[in-house]
Amino acid sequence: MKDYRFITRWRVNAPTQIVWDVLNDAMRYPEWWPCYKRCQHLTPGVTGVGSVSEYVVRGPLPYDVHYRVEVTHYVWCVRWMAEHDG
Repeated sequence: MKDYRFITRWRVNAPTQIVWDVLNDAMRYPEWWPCYKRCQHLTPGVTGVGSVSEYVVRGPLPYDVHYRVEVTHYVWCVRWMAEHDG
């Protein structure tokens, strides 16, 4: 299977902590990100490293993309904050 990488850059005019909190709550993505059709947490009670979730998204192309995410490493955005809010 071929590897794919999608790189995007977002510019958001909001405090870093608020942006971090919103992006860190993937189960709520469908509330504000229309391409997310379904988000399901597969490891109840587990957050951060070890948590597993499944997602279904649909962009402009006429098919759904199903994928699973397992958190293997978790670093709060301290470095990013120092570079952008400092």
